[in-house]
Amino acid sequence: MKTIDKHIENLLQDYTCVIIPEMGGFITSEGEGYLDAKTNVFHPPFKRILFNKNLTNNDGLLANALVNQDQLSFEEATKLLLEYKDACFAKLDSEGRVEIERVGVLFFDTEKNIQFQQSNKNFLSSSFGLSPKFLSILPIEQEPIVKVQEKLVEVIRPTEPIKNRDSIKPEKTTKEKKKKRRGAVLLPLIILPLLVGGLYVANQMGYVGDQRFQISSINPFSDAKQVVYSPRAKSFEQFFDKVVQETNNEIKVEPTLDNVSDENMIVEPVIEKEVIPEKVDSTYVHTELVEIPEELPYHVVGGCFSVEENAQNLVEQWKAKGKNASIIDKKGNLYRVSLQSFSSRLEANDFKELLQESDDISTWILKK
Repeated sequence: MKTIDKHIENLLQDYTCVIIPEMGGFITSEGEGYLDAKTNVFHPPFKRILFNKNLTNNDGLLANALVNQDQLSFEEATKLLLEYKDACFAKLDSEGRVEIERVGVLFFDTEKNIQFQQSNKNFLSSSFGLSPKFLSILPIEQEPIVKVQEKLVEVIRPTEPIKNRDSIKPEKTTKEKKKKRRGAVLLPLIILPLLVGGLYVANQMGYVGDQRFQISSINPFSDAKQVVYSPRAKSFEQFFDKVVQETNNEIKVEPTLDNVSDENMIVEPVIEKEVIPEKVDSTYVHTELVEIPEELPYHVVGGCFSVEENAQNLVEQWKAKGKNASIIDKKGNLYRVSLQSFSSRLEANDFKELLQESDDISTWILKK
């Protein structure tokens, strides 16, 4: 039994799950370091170990350790693990507790359920060699803060009257004077063309005066000729003559003086010929609907194998039963096998309980 205890201890340092066939499995999780404020003891980061009695399916991890290190066949290793399981249950029935060396203690509670108490060994490789340590921490005494009040003192400075203010003003240099003169000369040359151009544009657009402004009107030696518009003499009756338009087999009759009565001024309705559109052969584009398989995130895991061939054998067995079994992934050195995948956790849990009740197979649910 000590040999198997040693293998369990070594596997818990490298793997997150170690299963004793038909008895249960040890599951690990990382815990953060903390300081106990009451005892001033600092606990480094560690690996928390729990025992799950429902993980009874042989995943081959512990058996392969016996095969590789103790030079046994797989059948001999499996038989040795079953004898180890029977010895543990016998000791639990007789003494109520079983100690796994450097791992922890399995014991029965009042309701005959298996409980586990972890040992003091730290299985986390990153915290190897670290143990809880007492720290002599003393509270920091702060010196009292003394507030110093500052007094504001007004300083009165004597002011001397300025006798000659003109002497304080800086004298303008000759360069600044030349710049001002240039600006005074160039300013009219810039404004005058802009003013003339603005008047011309405004006059052409009809905003200034009744007549358009012409460039020739600027010449003082020529008289601008004014053009007076005289409308053509056209009778009112000619404007309402009958108009007939024929386009695309459509006849439109516009109202004239002949078809308007003087009494009630009722206009005859416009008669339009209905145009029937020609029939056009329609073509249909057939699109094939491709059904995309839905990804099923919830998997009922039936075992973890370090040898891929053993995992593939379990997949083929369940595929023969009509299940969508597959190798989900490789976690560490183990191939995890899903017996059936589902879209919801409720369906996966129902299938898990069905396997437990009908075939007495222990599984667990993994979400990907």
